[in-house]
Amino acid sequence: MQCEKCGSETGGDFSVCAKCGGKMEGSALPIILTGENPFGAVLPAAKRRFWLTSILLICRMVFAIIGALIYFLMPNILIEYNSLHNHTTLFLSGFFCLIDALGIFLLLRWEKTGFWLSAASSIASAIVGITTGFAARAIMYCVSGTLVLFGVLQIPKDGVSAWKKLEDGIFKKSAS
Repeated sequence: MQCEKCGSETGGDFSVCAKCGGKMEGSALPIILTGENPFGAVLPAAKRRFWLTSILLICRMVFAIIGALIYFLMPNILIEYNSLHNHTTLFLSGFFCLIDALGIFLLLRWEKTGFWLSAASSIASAIVGITTGFAARAIMYCVSGTLVLFGVLQIPKDGVSAWKKLEDGIFKKSAS
């Protein structure tokens, strides 16, 4: 594979160049947690985040996936627990958990689109919560979850918050 930044060749499937830390063309392996590649070269400061931010994002993604599994695999237990639930609202809740997990995954890949996707899934979850009689709790959890996520992205690394380092992702303006 060839580095998009410096043009050096590297064997194997690595995300970043061992020479300059640039993105490798055609790489399939993302660097998420440490900011280091297998050769020991460190990613540029523009692509590193405070370790706690990564841990919190990964935890949120795991909890979203667990939530989706609970909604999809145990609907009858949840309906017995609360008669206001039905299969449709539980399916929607599980779907929104998966959307949230996808949003967090995109955030881990430095795409700002992930935050907006996660925020949209929180709003949709709040709407489902309101329809099932959990208005106050749904709104509190969804709004506070989005605010906490935004706060986590404000944690600085090398004096710059992760929020400022995020890229526009699929909404990136093309150079004309």
